[in-house]
Amino acid sequence: MASEDGLTVEGDSLTVECIVTDANPQPHVISWFDWEGTKVSSNEVVEFNAVQRNQSDIPEVKVTFTDNASSTGTAIEGHSFVAECEVLESNPLHNNVTWFDSDRTVVSLDELVKFNDVSRGQSGNYTCVATNTFWDGRTGTGTAIMNVDVEYPPSVNEQTVFCVEHDLDVRLSCDVNSNPSPSFYAWLRNGDLLVHEHTYVINKANRSDSGNYTCRATSVFYD
Repeated sequence: MASEDGLTVEGDSLTVECIVTDANPQPHVISWFDWEGTKVSSNEVVEFNAVQRNQSDIPEVKVTFTDNASSTGTAIEGHSFVAECEVLESNPLHNNVTWFDSDRTVVSLDELVKFNDVSRGQSGNYTCVATNTFWDGRTGTGTAIMNVDVEYPPSVNEQTVFCVEHDLDVRLSCDVNSNPSPSFYAWLRNGDLLVHEHTYVINKANRSDSGNYTCRATSVFYD
């Protein structure tokens, strides 16, 4: 399907006929050529099946990031950055760009979506949708999905004071909330280093093991 002046939509099929209205003598050969001079038909009719975008175009989009975020959308909590929905191709030109979060809530009606002092709760998928309107009133849609991954430092959950019986084994585990997961742990007693492990085990505890035990966790951010 196409308009009288050749407008069509990607994926549609159409037939174009070369009608000779006046000739003397009548033509004995009719040929069709594309824009590169390649012959595509040797008769009056040329058919386009599921026309491709080098003849008609829905929006093609990609997402890019400013500073303070990686090229894949990783950022550090408290930093600010901007994501841009870049329309690479569109015929006709796009007339609308909308950003949605993972709940399909609109977060921007512009090519840009801004994250100010980004928090861990803003991690997730965001979708950019660009639309254009074809000659016949139908709408073309191009989408790009980005994942925002907000990194934040370790937070160690404190353990309450507890007593153990003499000669019992005690296992101390470092309960940490962080993104990314810690790459380094250290257990200390009264400020003195014990081990570089996630878990510290006291075998057959006695009174000399009494004290304040501290877990330290360290994460390495993307940058």
